Amino acid sequence: MSAEGKEDGGLGGSMEKTMNWLNESVKKAHRRIPPDVFVIARRLAPLLLLLALLIYLLIGATAFLAFEHANHENYIKRFHLRLGANRKHASREITASLFNQTANMLVIVDKVNQARMEELLYRHLKVYESELPITRPVEEAWSFTNSLTYCWALLTTMGHGSRAPKTIGGQIFALFYASVGVPFYMGTIVVWAFSTLCSIKWVLRRKLHDKSINETHILFTCSAIYVWFLIAFSVILYSSAIPDSYFRSLYTAVLSAFTVQTMDYNDFIEFDKVVTLTCTGIALYLGAMVLLTAVGVYRNLDTTAKLNKAIDPISSEDIRQIDDDEEEKAVHLVHSESVKSAPGSVPQAAPRFQVIVDEAGESQLTKPATKSTTKKKTTFVKEVHHY
Repeated sequence: MSAEGKEDGGLGGSMEKTMNWLNESVKKAHRRIPPDVFVIARRLAPLLLLLALLIYLLIGATAFLAFEHANHENYIKRFHLRLGANRKHASREITASLFNQTANMLVIVDKVNQARMEELLYRHLKVYESELPITRPVEEAWSFTNSLTYCWALLTTMGHGSRAPKTIGGQIFALFYASVGVPFYMGTIVVWAFSTLCSIKWVLRRKLHDKSINETHILFTCSAIYVWFLIAFSVILYSSAIPDSYFRSLYTAVLSAFTVQTMDYNDFIEFDKVVTLTCTGIALYLGAMVLLTAVGVYRNLDTTAKLNKAIDPISSEDIRQIDDDEEEKAVHLVHSESVKSAPGSVPQAAPRFQVIVDEAGESQLTKPATKSTTKKKTTFVKEVHHY
C-alpha cells in the first residue's frame, strides 16, 4: 500500500472516530437532560420567540439610529442653509429690480434704504414660505422610537411610507435585516396562532368535556372574529386617521391587514402608523388561525373519507353496477316466466341435478334447491337437464 493510501485511510478513520465520538456525546447529554425540560421548552416556545422578536426589533432600531441619525442631522442643516441662502438671494434680486427701475423710484436710493428693504423682504419671504406646501425634513425622523417603528414596518413588509435609509450602510443593513426578520416575524405569528388553537382544543375537551364542538365550529368562529376585527380596525382609522371617508378607512384597513401599503397610510402621522402596524399584526395572527383551522378541517375530511373507504370498500360505482345486474336478472326472470305461461309453449322439465362451481373453481353435483331454501350466493350455477 502506498503512503498516500495509508494517509487517506488514516484521515477517514480519524473522521469516523470523531463523528462517533460526537454522536455518543450528544446522546449522553440528551440522557442527562430530564424529560421535563423538553416539555417546559415546548410550552415556553411561543414566549421565547416573542421575546427574541422584541430583542431583534431593539437591535434593528439601535443599528438604524447609528447609521442614519447623524446623517439626517447634517441633511437638515444643509436644507435650512440652502433655504436661507435662496431666500436672501431672492430678496436682493427683488430689491435691486425695484430700485433700478425709473417707474418704481419712490424712495431715495442709498445703501441704508436698500439694506432695510432687503431685510423687510427677507422677513416677508420667510412668512410666505411657511405657508407654501414645501416638504420639510422631520427633525426627529431617526430617533430611537421612530427607528423602532421603521423596523416594525419593515418586518410586516408594509414599509414606513415616508422614511427610508439614505446611507449605504443603512441600506445594506436593511436588506439583510428584512431577509432574516420577515420570516422570523411571520413564523412567530404562526407559532402563536397554532399554540392558541391547541389551547382552545385542550380547554374544550379536557376542561369543559365538550366533544360536540369540532374544528368546523372553530373555523366559523375564527372567521367571524377576523371579519369583526377588520370592521373594528376600519372604525379606529375612521375615528383618528381618516375622518373624511369611512370607505377609505375600510379600504386602508383591509389592505393593511394583508400588508399592502396605501396612499392614506403614507400620509399618516407617526402615532397612526403605530396603531396601523399593531392592528396589522393582530390581523395576521387571526388570519393564521383561520388558515390553520381550515387546513385541519380539510385533513379531517380527507381522513374520514379514507376510513369510510377502508370500512366499506364498495364504491358508489360498484353499487350502481350491482343494481344494474339485479335489474337485468329481474327482467330476465320476468321474460322467462312470460315465455312459460304463453299458450303453445313447451314446458321444460325441472332439472334433476345441478353442477355448482364455486369461486375457487371446484365443482360438485347437488340436487336443485327449492324456492323456500334458495339463497343468494356469489356462485356460478350450471344446469344439467335429463329428458
